[in-house]
Amino acid sequence: MSTRPPGSSKAPKKSAIQVEELVSKWMDSLGIASDLQIPFILPRRYEDYSQPKTRLSSDLVGQRVTIHIRAISSGEVVRDGKSKTFLKAVDMAGNQVLLSRFGESYAMIGTTPGTEMHVSGTLIQKGRSGFELAGATIAPQEWVGKVRPIYPKTTDKPELNDAIAGIAAAVLQDSPDFINEYVGRFFTNMTSKQILAKIAVTGLSDVAALILMAHRPKSLEFAKMAQDALATLATLEMVEQGKTQISRKPSTASVVSIKHDHIPALAKALPFTLSPEQQVAASDILHDLMSPFPMFRALSGDVGTGKTATFAIAAAAAQKANAQVTILVVNELVARQIHAEIASAWPDVPAKLVLDGTKTREIKAVLPDNPILIGTTSLFSRCRKLKLKTDFLIIDEQHKLSLAQKQELLSENTNLLEASATFIPRTAALVKFGLMDVSTLKNCPVKKTIHSTLVEKDDQGTAFDAIKKAIGRGEQVAIIYPQVAKTKAEQERHNLEEAITRFEAAFPGKVVGLHGGMSGDEKSSIIDAMKQGRHQVLVTTTVIEVGVTLPDLKVVAVVRPDRYGVAQLHQLRGRVARKGGEGHFFMLLTDEIEQETRDRLNLLVNYSSGFDLSRHDMLQRGFGDLSDSSDSQTGASTSEIFPTIKLMPDDIERMAEIHQRQVPRQARKQSPAVTA
Repeated sequence: MSTRPPGSSKAPKKSAIQVEELVSKWMDSLGIASDLQIPFILPRRYEDYSQPKTRLSSDLVGQRVTIHIRAISSGEVVRDGKSKTFLKAVDMAGNQVLLSRFGESYAMIGTTPGTEMHVSGTLIQKGRSGFELAGATIAPQEWVGKVRPIYPKTTDKPELNDAIAGIAAAVLQDSPDFINEYVGRFFTNMTSKQILAKIAVTGLSDVAALILMAHRPKSLEFAKMAQDALATLATLEMVEQGKTQISRKPSTASVVSIKHDHIPALAKALPFTLSPEQQVAASDILHDLMSPFPMFRALSGDVGTGKTATFAIAAAAAQKANAQVTILVVNELVARQIHAEIASAWPDVPAKLVLDGTKTREIKAVLPDNPILIGTTSLFSRCRKLKLKTDFLIIDEQHKLSLAQKQELLSENTNLLEASATFIPRTAALVKFGLMDVSTLKNCPVKKTIHSTLVEKDDQGTAFDAIKKAIGRGEQVAIIYPQVAKTKAEQERHNLEEAITRFEAAFPGKVVGLHGGMSGDEKSSIIDAMKQGRHQVLVTTTVIEVGVTLPDLKVVAVVRPDRYGVAQLHQLRGRVARKGGEGHFFMLLTDEIEQETRDRLNLLVNYSSGFDLSRHDMLQRGFGDLSDSSDSQTGASTSEIFPTIKLMPDDIERMAEIHQRQVPRQARKQSPAVTA
């Protein structure tokens, strides 16, 4: 039996200088300037040579295993399009196993029959009694009986990988004080022990010991524990940085001196009585306005729970207290609807619509009356010209806006309220960690059941049958076609005209079209005609996405749903059965779609609640950066301490659970009552 290290005859060994050059290039590729930074580049995976198997069995098939084998042939390279190296061997019980690896493996080629070695790979069944070890990696002698860390950008460079492992361990053992001090810079007034306590790690002396566990784990279980704990630490880092950047200092300039006796009168003027939930939420908002800390609050309410009335009463109260109030919405139809509702409920509260055609001079002329400004993104350019900074900014459905756009209307003293049925992942994460206050509306005043269906391209008849039945019952339906860029308005109009022609042929005299190229007055006229029952089929784009109420609308069908986000689709579904009852929401596919897209659309099938959709959307997309300076609102977030860690919602969920156990909710002062 050979005792020579496997592959030693042909595996080209690199000199110490060559390895040093490899390490230097690797550091440059990751932006690392010093060996002291290497411990913060964590292993991407591990090879477990600590407890090698001596006998293969069927129950190990599909797993990555380390096996003690004896070679019965030398490695052989087969070239069939791509090169692949094979080596025949047996385990210590005599079971045959074929080692395989893509490319030319010098270690396997140089192995002689009779050589014993430890090899890792994924076990595959070959016939009844044989096995294949795919992606086979021969364990270096120095790692036998240990767990070998595998680092980023070291594929097929074993000398580089092991050099990095050695440097990381040496730094952690020789310079733990530097490691602890560096990590401590990201946490205000916290010792290394306190940081470990924050992430619920016990039994270790300091953070350096935890990082060492990731680089030199005793087992895969310890490796996973260390990696999970460091991901939690990276999440804590992100949260602490978010607190620093998002936290708002006390400011007397942000206080809106609302008179308590105004509020009951404002509530009484509404055409309905606020629900208990609406009263509590409005009270929270009013409390924030009267507080010396600028408001940073989310109003989370599913479609139809009454968000508009809740924030409108606060807007009216703030205007009466001489605050400048701005309500930013997603489209003209919603802006007109909110403006009409405020004007109807409180005729003495001035309000000004700011739309695409609104001149800056028109706004300037009414500024002495301090009107509530209600508008679309047209507000940005108008407020910029007038150098207006609002005291109370309300953003309705913020998934349409970037952080940079919001900042245009904000100052350090602005009170910010974001209202939505489905929060973007970033906002959901801020709320999760208590970095943003939240008021919640859960109950819809009417009972309704909406059936959501993803319809394949070959099964469109299902939706058409539902449309025919709804029209036969005298109900209304809406067919939504993809919105296109304004530069392609003619194409949008053409697509809709073709669709209108088809539906008009099927339902003569019952069809009307609505698209983004129409003027605001034309859009309002068509919506009014639908409300009056003069049409039953509305062929449109997403201009009806948010806030538009058509009482008899019982079916909405969205063509090409793969072109929309979860929040948009939920808003479109929210137009169905606004006054209660049963309705249908169809997502009509016209082509094959990727599985990731199908999973996203199936969220609408599986979840009816906007709260559930927000959570699962965050789980799919990630939550982005929580800081005020970042415009990343979705996706994985990268830690500054550990640059190779990509934080995803599982990490934030784990940290949130720890956070909620450690930080009790603080009691608040009494809020103003909102009753008629």
